[in-house]
Amino acid sequence: MPSSKREREYERRRYEKWQQRQAQKHARRRRQQIIAGGVVGVLVLGVGITAALLATGGDDATAEGWHGFAYGTWENGGWFVDGLVGGNWFDNSYRRSNIAGTAGTVLAQQGLTGASGNDTRGFAARLTAGRVYGLGAHAVMPYAYASWLHQRTDGAIETGADIFSLGINSSTIDQAEGGVGLRAQAGGLVWQAFSILPSVDVAYARLGGDLAFPVGLELLGTPVAARATDIGRDVLRVGAQLTAVRFDEAVTGFLGYDGRFQEQARNNTFSGGLIVRF
Repeated sequence: MPSSKREREYERRRYEKWQQRQAQKHARRRRQQIIAGGVVGVLVLGVGITAALLATGGDDATAEGWHGFAYGTWENGGWFVDGLVGGNWFDNSYRRSNIAGTAGTVLAQQGLTGASGNDTRGFAARLTAGRVYGLGAHAVMPYAYASWLHQRTDGAIETGADIFSLGINSSTIDQAEGGVGLRAQAGGLVWQAFSILPSVDVAYARLGGDLAFPVGLELLGTPVAARATDIGRDVLRVGAQLTAVRFDEAVTGFLGYDGRFQEQARNNTFSGGLIVRF
């Protein structure tokens, strides 16, 4: 243990220099992995299960879904190509207790409840390509991407609502998106035994295909059509992330934000995670 103020100051400076050396080694190793050299290929497969429940005013809807995806990446000399393809299937069920038109009639005394169900299937793919440029401990990554989405929802016939039972028509959505962006990451920041890596991401995209999702119904044999609001074809994406990586890369944590802004829509997502390697 240091026995004087001078010794304590000496130990503090020596520890700071060690931190700097470790951070420089870590940044150099990551930079070499990203931009320096050989061909790198990665393939990841995954599956997932979700369940959702929405209830409001006596009505409710549930959805149970299965998801699968495959992700691959290729890197060589700073150039990279990322590809993602996935599919999902949802089993949907609906229950409707608030049935318009029954107020003041004998049917209102019967406690009618409409029930229906259908399936939704979707497929999506995304391809991103760009280049990483190292600027000392920092890096910038211009990129371009294109994505495609297909979704089909089956029709359904409601039961239990007597003459007010609804018929739901099937619907199909096809949408494409293409854009360009720039990601920047700063390096050289150190906290304890961790390298701190803040990054920002800004992209502009243009949507093609379906924007206003159709919803077709039939009531008492009469078609009733509805369409969601046209949310706009121009998309601005904004992201930020703060990543902490231990020098031995055994522990990684991150906090992130992703925003998607359109003329008639806003979407904000906050995320966080911790990865521990054995």
